[in-house]
Amino acid sequence: QSTVLGRSEGDLEVRVFADRNSVEIYINNEIVMSFSVNPEYMEIESEGEVAVTQYELKSIWDEK
Repeated sequence: QSTVLGRSEGDLEVRVFADRNSVEIYINNEIVMSFSVNPEYMEIESEGEVAVTQYELKSIWDEK
């Protein structure tokens, strides 16, 4: 399923947070979608120019 988003002025700020089994998508600092995923089938595609920054999050669980 695809969704087309548009604005008359400026760029859209899109943030995607993904972990092992969930994805949250924010557009202009407002959550627009949150869902569970099977990472085996996760794929991200884009048309046009996209700048990506990836951050690794620290675990909240004790690592022993």
